[in-house]
Amino acid sequence: MKIILHFLLFLFFIITGTCNLFAQENYFTVLAAQGDVSLKKSSGSAWIEIKTGNQINPGEKLKVGSNAYLGLVYSSGISIEIKKEGVYDFDRLKNSIKNSYKSSNRKFTEYVINELTKKAKDSEDMKSMGAVVRKRANYIDIGIPFTSLVIDSNIVFKWYPYSTSSNYIFKLLNNNGVTLFMKELTDTTLDCPIDLFHLNKGENYKWIVFVYNNSGISSDTNYIMIPAAGKLEAIRDSINELNSIFGKDTTAITQIIYASFYQNNQLNIEALNAYGKALQLAPDVDVYKKMFANFLLKMKLTRMIDYNGTGG
Repeated sequence: MKIILHFLLFLFFIITGTCNLFAQENYFTVLAAQGDVSLKKSSGSAWIEIKTGNQINPGEKLKVGSNAYLGLVYSSGISIEIKKEGVYDFDRLKNSIKNSYKSSNRKFTEYVINELTKKAKDSEDMKSMGAVVRKRANYIDIGIPFTSLVIDSNIVFKWYPYSTSSNYIFKLLNNNGVTLFMKELTDTTLDCPIDLFHLNKGENYKWIVFVYNNSGISSDTNYIMIPAAGKLEAIRDSINELNSIFGKDTTAITQIIYASFYQNNQLNIEALNAYGKALQLAPDVDVYKKMFANFLLKMKLTRMIDYNGTGG
């Protein structure tokens, strides 16, 4: 069975009872709102503040101000973004997605709504989050997640330069600590084919970088793994299915959905790229920034976090 199906079942059990957002069949749900965005209910005349997780039902209207952002998902799973100032009634929104792409992403969208809603309600501000990031003596910061499955034929290891050196040693070791590959570098990037390492599928491998002639100045131990053949095929099938759903959609919402899927399946290098694309497309949306910052902390990419919760 494809990993995507396992993922959807997993999400079903998580969401049931906590985020039953698609019980009806004809409404939009707010994924993210930034700036001056308000809602007018069909039964009232006042404009009210809109929040992540709110529903937009038939007969209701949205007002989007100048430089505001609104991300919505329809009950069929189709997501849309609104960046243009104006008033949008339900029928106008629904008509805008009539000829949209295949809409079979409902469970993915449920998961993302659940995640975004939690982040939006989280009162932790980015300054306290940034305070967690501490500079460490004799430490080399890494530039990719400290752990990830690798499904491509090529991998790029990255780290940040150490202040007093431009010469480094990169080492790849097996789980028993035996060195399989070692290279001296004057750069902070090692771009190479996975086949160069002759790795066994389904096993974890460690990598570390340290200053030449001073192994006391190093990165933490990091990990990569090549999935076993069956799992690798299932992952690729799942990604192909995602591509068939979202192939023509380049919105920030779609990138957040991809990032959530990748992260859930330990494809953390791909997740990093997807979060980065989402922030490029919607750089001022706080809830996206918070999701990205939380991911960076989990992946020990502390060098990428600033006090605004953005990556760099």
